[in-house]
Amino acid sequence: MNPNPTLATERRHLPHQPDPWGAVAAELQAFAQRAEVTPRDLWVILPFAQHLPLAREAWSRQVGVGWMPRFETTDTLTAALQPREPSAAQAPTGDPVVDRLMAALLLSRQSWAQSVRRQDPAVFQHWVRLLVETTHQLMDAASGHAPARREHWWAEVQARLGARAGALVAAGDVEGALSHVACAWAQLRQAAPTDALFAARPAAWAVVQAGGADPVMEAVVAQSKRPALWLDLDPVLAFPLAPSGALPSLTVCQDAEDEAQVAAARVIRHVADGEVPVALVAQDRGLVRRIRALLDRERVRVHDETGWKLSTTRAGACVMGLLRLGGARAATEDLLDWLKGGFVDVPQAAQALPLFEATLRRAQVAWVGEGWAPPPSWPAPVGALWAFWRDTSQPLSRLSRGSLAQWQQALRESLQRCGAWARLQQDPAGLQLLQALRLDGPGALGPYAEQSSAVDFDRADHLAWVDEVLESSSFRPAAMEPVEVVIAPLSRCMLRPFAAVVLPGCDHSHLGAPARVGGCLSEAERRDLGLPTRDQAWQEERLALAHVLTHPRLSLSWRRSHQGQPLQMSALLEPLQLALRRAGRSWTPAIQARWPDMVDHQPVGPTAPSAPDLLPERLSATGYEALRACPYRFFALRMLGLEEVETLDDEPDRRDQGTWLHAVLHAFHQDRKRGGRDVQGDVQRLLAIGRERREAQGLDEAAFLTEWLQFERLAPAYVRWLHEQEAEGWGFDRGEWPVAVPGPAEVELRGVLDRVDRGEHGAAAGQVRLIDYKTSSADSLKSRVRLGRGLEDTQLAFYAALWEGSPEAARAGGEHLQAGYLALEVPVQWIEHKAVSDSAAALRKGLAEDLRRLGEGAGLPPLGEGPACAHCAADGLCRKDHWAEPPREGEV
Repeated sequence: MNPNPTLATERRHLPHQPDPWGAVAAELQAFAQRAEVTPRDLWVILPFAQHLPLAREAWSRQVGVGWMPRFETTDTLTAALQPREPSAAQAPTGDPVVDRLMAALLLSRQSWAQSVRRQDPAVFQHWVRLLVETTHQLMDAASGHAPARREHWWAEVQARLGARAGALVAAGDVEGALSHVACAWAQLRQAAPTDALFAARPAAWAVVQAGGADPVMEAVVAQSKRPALWLDLDPVLAFPLAPSGALPSLTVCQDAEDEAQVAAARVIRHVADGEVPVALVAQDRGLVRRIRALLDRERVRVHDETGWKLSTTRAGACVMGLLRLGGARAATEDLLDWLKGGFVDVPQAAQALPLFEATLRRAQVAWVGEGWAPPPSWPAPVGALWAFWRDTSQPLSRLSRGSLAQWQQALRESLQRCGAWARLQQDPAGLQLLQALRLDGPGALGPYAEQSSAVDFDRADHLAWVDEVLESSSFRPAAMEPVEVVIAPLSRCMLRPFAAVVLPGCDHSHLGAPARVGGCLSEAERRDLGLPTRDQAWQEERLALAHVLTHPRLSLSWRRSHQGQPLQMSALLEPLQLALRRAGRSWTPAIQARWPDMVDHQPVGPTAPSAPDLLPERLSATGYEALRACPYRFFALRMLGLEEVETLDDEPDRRDQGTWLHAVLHAFHQDRKRGGRDVQGDVQRLLAIGRERREAQGLDEAAFLTEWLQFERLAPAYVRWLHEQEAEGWGFDRGEWPVAVPGPAEVELRGVLDRVDRGEHGAAAGQVRLIDYKTSSADSLKSRVRLGRGLEDTQLAFYAALWEGSPEAARAGGEHLQAGYLALEVPVQWIEHKAVSDSAAALRKGLAEDLRRLGEGAGLPPLGEGPACAHCAADGLCRKDHWAEPPREGEV
């Protein structure tokens, strides 16, 4: 059938209907008859791909069996008609990943950008993004013009942008210079993707408009010599609701959590009532993520058409984690997170990984890198896992600078060595990630292959490039059939048969807010050249909202504040609210979807567990002190063997300082056994040993500066005190001495004595002294040994019991025992426990009684108070802060 050439373009506006596709099919059928074309020769352009199955189903219902028109969108038809042609050299491809590489090379050749590239790479990359955005916008605008008129349009662009001369760069007009570069670069593309649309010759065109006119199809239809039908389905903006039509509900919430719960409850209510699918409009992405989390709890089947950034997926974390660890110095926490991320095939993971983590945390290894390796004394699985990591990171660590292709090959090899490559290929997000990074798939060929070999990157450049690609790429998971909820942007909700629509985020900062159009052209330049403007984006959002407002089951909500900032209702809703007031009407009452759940009052009180079968085999002074301070803490940490996860921190803490100081003093006294020195010589030797131990312990000199300055003040005071003690007859016997003796109930008592001195002559003869180093203040230590006549001090009494039960004490005979704390401050003070032997006897008796009662099943209540609870590792189990008294009679 030949088309009727005398038929001009018809423009028809269809009134709003709940399901417009039946009317669209009827209009298309009537138009085909008037134009005297067969349906299969009629090409119909729809707004979005989601409309394609709806239009085809409506045609089948309207016409029945037979040929149907060719239903397409602008993008799908362009892809189907246009053969892939090689781009001209240095021409933009339209692919942001490839064009960013080309733009960086192009911009680096500009004299005014070269210094910025060297001095401020972040600003240079920002210019690259602006250049690519502007170039793509100009290319898209040029695609909306017929090829015959395109050269004339480029001349208009050059004339319009000529007002911003490149010489203005010196005056700070960088955007003007970027616009000139973008204009020249965009013109290098010889053919536009839409050329196939302008060259197409169907028997007739039909365009369905929703959300505003399509400028490309307007140009195609205008230059076509074929009959055309333009169906406008956009509602009237003045008042999109019929006077008697159903009105949406509007709920005002207090904050984001309140709004998320309200929206989730409404969605769940619609699903429970069988009103599916429900459209959840993604106007506020942060809020919708929270709503989706609430829906996932209820196992609602959700399909997210907007997706989320690849950088936020587990696959993205795996790749970025590997790249961040590839440097010379990497945080141990980052390495542990990467190994436990689920994509790495760790050898013997169930046994090796927990041991690897526990060993690193116990040794406080906060940083690992090329110069670090586990000591040979560490368990073999730790060394094997470290070798696995070094083998994995070797391809990336051996590169310091190279082309992007070399970096990508190293990344691929590292992923393959650790087993992550195969798992990424099996993961939906991982597969999209490999394709986005051009590590796999057809995108790794063509212009990308050429550009990736020409670009020179260092490690930071490659990391920034990968991060930018993942930030700009979205992961869209496959739908879970049957779909109950569809998360879609506002524009994608038009003309779709949703049973209900829930639109949260109707505040002024999310609905109707100024849109970011990107690029470096001014608003006036965009308007003159036909590029997207902020006003145009606002009008399109207004049209999309007008479509949604016609839905009979629509729920709107907005919140009064967000993170302390007050919010207002969107200005796009104010005309409708004003019209409702004038008509004497109001919003539909919101569906009651949240119901209070009455819970019986169940106060949480202290517990007293019993564990007679879990008596420890060994007990230290710290362990017994824990039993005396709080039996429940003893139960959790000593009997159950629970341990607090060590926090890795390269900043020295009190434990690091204590370990270092004990090691320094022990090495100093061992060194003095070979011969004494004068005071000045001992001070210099003590400081030298301090430096040696600081380096051996891996303490950062700058981070340890405060502790070192304190030690420089302490060293002379300590040496003077030491010489005074030696003059009285005391001499160093041994230090850091591990002792283990049998205790009651077959429990072994053990500990490490900081230092043991013996009286060699004078008043000290025939005595032995146990010294415990302390960095606490002398006043607090004096109070400690005086409290309860010393019976409250567990540590010295426990050490005295260890000494008295040791073979060394038996061999020494009747030596008088002294014990005390040495306050390492200026001046150094010796604080003696005067009755330490009596305290040791009382401790042995009390310990035997305590262990007997524990063996008989005595309860272990949380009795700690004050300092005992301030830094308790078992507070998460004890939950003392959550204890509550039962309510009094009549009290709620």
